[in-house]
This record gives sequence, C-alpha cells and structure tokens, in this order.
Amino acid sequence: MTDTSNGPLNYYAVFDELNKHLDENCIIISEGANTMDIGRAMIPNDLPRHRLDAGTFGTMGVGLGYAIAAALLCRDHFPQKRVVCIEGDSAFGFSGMELETVCR
Repeated sequence: MTDTSNGPLNYYAVFDELNKHLDENCIIISEGANTMDIGRAMIPNDLPRHRLDAGTFGTMGVGLGYAIAAALLCRDHFPQKRVVCIEGDSAFGFSGMELETVCR
C-alpha cells in the first residue's frame, strides 16, 4: 500500500515517507478522520504522553492548540524533543485561520 509507482499518492505512502524523517519517540499530534486513524497505525511511538489526537469522537480543530502547547513545553523542559503536527485538510480548516491571526 505504500508503493505509489502505479497509482496516486495515498495516506500509507505519505506516512511511510514521514516515518523515515521522524525522531524516535517524538511528540506526535494528529487530527482529522483518516489522517488520525491511519497515522495511529503507521507512526509508532512507545512512550506515554507522546501522542495527542482528537480522540474517540474525532473533535476537529484541537490539533494546532495541542501542537503549540507541546512545543512550548518542550522548548522549556525538553529542548531535544521534536513536536510534529499532522492534520488532515478538514481539520486544518477548523484551526488554520488561527495561524493567520497569530502572524497578523
């Protein structure tokens, strides 16, 4: 499923490539239906409190806030940790404009 040489790009191929670039046990934030669900299976992490996502009910719009909070915590207490936020297009639509507000 990760081979896209004979077809269009898919979640599995993206997560397979992303895995090659992630630090072991980085903090992963994900939201969005397929993005979050497939990401849980494709991106491993072994430590508690190193994966934050929208949870069972799939509440969208929380990922960006989670990522900012995790990044602030890591900046002050775990500067060697990388925080990665993976959002689907709809999930980003719920909070993406907040980035525009921050930049403004």
